[in-house]
Amino acid sequence: MHIFELDCFSIFYRKDLLQFVLQNVCDETTNKNDYLMFYTREKWGKKDVVVKVEYDNIKHLEVKKI
Repeated sequence: MHIFELDCFSIFYRKDLLQFVLQNVCDETTNKNDYLMFYTREKWGKKDVVVKVEYDNIKHLEVKKI
């Protein structure tokens, strides 16, 4: 687990994040600690899907910091 303090908000274009996910994520997991994988809770009856990425992987997509 990584603990860090944020001193700003990062702004991204949704389409850029979606494109990043479509190009870089293809596997599915039920382990919430995995990165760059579609995390699903389907085995618990949930239909949500989340992708966890590290900031270093997407910082080049950042539009602005506030």
